[in-house]
Amino acid sequence: MNADQVIGVVMAGGRGSRLQALTRTRAKPVVSFGGEYRIIDYTLSNCFNSGIRRVGVLTQYEAHELIAHLQRVWALRALHPGAFVEAWPAQQGEANGWYRGTADAVRQNLPAIQRSGASHVLVLGGDHVYNMDYRDLLAGHVARHADVTVACTEVGLPEASRCGVLQTDAAGRVIAFAEKPRHLESTPDRPDRAHVSMGIYLFRVEALVAGLNARGGSLDDFGGDVVPWMIKRHRVFAHPFVDKDGAPRFWRDVGTVKAYFEANMALLDPAVRHELCRPEWPLITDRGHAPPAVLESDASGCEAMVLNSLLACGARISGAHVNRSIVSRDVTIGSGSIVEDTVLLPGAVVGADCRLHQAVVDENCHVPDGTIIEWRGGGSAMEGAPVLVTRESLRGEVTPRLRLVESN
Repeated sequence: MNADQVIGVVMAGGRGSRLQALTRTRAKPVVSFGGEYRIIDYTLSNCFNSGIRRVGVLTQYEAHELIAHLQRVWALRALHPGAFVEAWPAQQGEANGWYRGTADAVRQNLPAIQRSGASHVLVLGGDHVYNMDYRDLLAGHVARHADVTVACTEVGLPEASRCGVLQTDAAGRVIAFAEKPRHLESTPDRPDRAHVSMGIYLFRVEALVAGLNARGGSLDDFGGDVVPWMIKRHRVFAHPFVDKDGAPRFWRDVGTVKAYFEANMALLDPAVRHELCRPEWPLITDRGHAPPAVLESDASGCEAMVLNSLLACGARISGAHVNRSIVSRDVTIGSGSIVEDTVLLPGAVVGADCRLHQAVVDENCHVPDGTIIEWRGGGSAMEGAPVLVTRESLRGEVTPRLRLVESN
């Protein structure tokens, strides 16, 4: 069996409230990432590079910008007969309301899936950063005569408590699956680690229909409801996402501001860039028409300096110092500013003589001249978390832990 018999369904309708202001007016999958991309570009590029050319993107919350991105970047990628990348909004028909969960979202679009004639359905998250050849997943699924295959990775126990944790037997068959469990089962050889679902599920269509119709169609979530129900009734297997040496490959769920910040900063690691930016596995996005990045001296002759950072097209840095930062498309940094360990999203403007450390600056925010951005108040709960800078915080509408200080 080849990828032509698979239809991809991408979950892109969630509110993403844990990303706070970054998703106030946009869907989480279309949030900028890595200077040049949108989060959903990773999943859709994986589909395209794996030969899966029929993809429905399930949209709901603040979908306008996401739909525009799909039309601008992805619609023309599916030009050969029968191929498509389409937005599938919540149907809102007489029998349907808003999507109640991941499984309900697929259930509402089941007629479109069945009309495609695909024999298998690949359910994917639109808010994860990774590179995967789904053909490897498909090959293992077919070889095991599986009804469902769940892609999984290995994480530390603290992170596992926020995920779907699974246990397998010696043959790789899933024997238990618990969503965000209170009591964790570690891996047999690593007491500090657990196997967790990546939110990637490959179903035989018949098995998918059975799971969606179970208990009168009341099972609304794949991880919390459908997959646990199917374990005792169907052949459910795990597919470890590992390299040739058996080590976990790079995969990040960027569902919180801290996780989003850390995943961006991970791109400064050459090993991660090698994993995610491979010529044979292109990452497709809207490149636009921005000019090359510019590093220039300011009016006084002070030169711009950039170390250990990523610069996107259209960035302009004049007499400023930048270290360990992600400078996205069309960002401007003014003279005398120092930017360290910071993610600047597209169109952000940092004025002259500013100091930014460990921050995420939202799209098109203008940081005034002389502004210092720093954490105040301490507390271990936020250790390692960045300052999230938005238009509201720049107007003084901030949390007690964030203090913005203007030095002039």
